Parts: sequence; structure tokens; C-alpha cells
Amino acid sequence: MLVLVLAACSGGDDTGAESPKTAVDTYLAAMNNKDEAALRKVIPEPERDDVTGYLAARGGKGLAVESADITQEFGPDFANAHVKGKNADQSGYDERIVVSKIDGRWYVNLLRPVPDRSNSTATP
Repeated sequence: MLVLVLAACSGGDDTGAESPKTAVDTYLAAMNNKDEAALRKVIPEPERDDVTGYLAARGGKGLAVESADITQEFGPDFANAHVKGKNADQSGYDERIVVSKIDGRWYVNLLRPVPDRSNSTATP
């Protein structure tokens, strides 16, 4: 009985990733492989209900990544990844991914698009 309690206490949650890069890499691999279990591990809890439909609509495209630029310009708990590549059908792939740190682990946010600053009409 004591062994079971200790095992349960030491098991912990294996969601999230150790770094923004690992979260993005896991996300891209899960999308390519249509691996729902792997994708759920790097998606924060409130968004996990959306994973099945998201994966069905966007996964399994045979992405070959050409570049993945990951920056942390909004503070230590947020990162942006700009990923470019080609899908198996040679169509272009260009995605901006928001990654956030929650309880010390990094998660990909499906529902938070990164604002496009290139066409900003805001004035200083």
C-alpha cells in the first residue's frame, strides 16, 4: 500500500516541455504524425478539447521544416516561433506559434494567434 502511494506521488504530470524549442518540435512532430496523445501533452488544459478537430483539419501534411525562428520578445514566460517549410504536396507552410510557460513547463497555444506587426497601423 505504501509503495502505491509513493508511486502516485512521484508520478507527476508529464505534460508541457522543458523549453520553447522542445514544445515547438513536439507540436510539429505530433502534427506531422497525427499523434493526438503527443499533441495533447504540449497543449494547455483549456485547449485540449479542441485538439481532435485541430489535428484532423491540419495534421498529417508531411511537413519538411526549412526554418524555425523562436524568440522571446514578450518576456520570460512567452515565446513566438515562426516556422516555414513545405508540405508533402509542395505547398508552402508558414505558421506563427505562441508558446507560454505555465507552472514551469512550456505549452503551445492553439487559440492565441501572434499579432502580425508588418502591417501595423499603430503610431508611436
